Amino acid sequence: MSPAPIHKTKDFLLTSRFSDMQITCRGQIFKAHRFIICKQSPFFESALTGPYKECALQSVDLPDDDPETVERVVSSLYLGDYKERGHMLPLDGIGEDKSRGTTRAIGSVHVQVYIAADKFGVDGLKALASEKFVSWANAHWESAVFVDIMQEVIGSVPAHDMELQNVVTDVIYKHLFIPVKKGDILKVQEAFGNIGSVIIAQLVGSDLLINPEGRDSVAKAGALDRIAHKLTEDG
Repeated sequence: MSPAPIHKTKDFLLTSRFSDMQITCRGQIFKAHRFIICKQSPFFESALTGPYKECALQSVDLPDDDPETVERVVSSLYLGDYKERGHMLPLDGIGEDKSRGTTRAIGSVHVQVYIAADKFGVDGLKALASEKFVSWANAHWESAVFVDIMQEVIGSVPAHDMELQNVVTDVIYKHLFIPVKKGDILKVQEAFGNIGSVIIAQLVGSDLLINPEGRDSVAKAGALDRIAHKLTEDG
């Protein structure tokens, strides 16, 4: 059987017509459909078909998860995408705070959706969140909030999963041309040994360790200074 058209699944998502399960999270209730949710997530399939109370109730409670992230996961299972600003479904008691649309907030959204997709076993969503994070990181690597999101990746993503750390490493490697004598890259290693070591290994093995010339190179070196300073300060 071919999957239902997006406009049909969107109708199911927004109206809860024929819903036969629910997901609850910190007071939020998401009415859903097993044929959509369980087909894409082994986590929910196991919970709703195994010898658990969730199976009897056809309800899964997620007390440790973030309701906004859960909404994005649910929406993506119906629509194949999620909103980085705002939500498809209304959330009780959660307004559209302007701070949720900031550069930092959007970077965090992609990280948290990636983590949730890994937890729920939704490989397609995990790949989508990674793709969105790559775009965000390449667009905002010079921003002051890049280091904050870098720390969120290192501190929040499960240790077995290096994909987003590799994204951060690659972005820094591609954009930061620095002279060896500055030594600021070593601060990154001291603050976060794993990711710092990978960055240094890539730089040493390349031709990028040259004295930067021109305004663009100087700006990039300055961005590294800010990253190294922030990491050292918070580490």
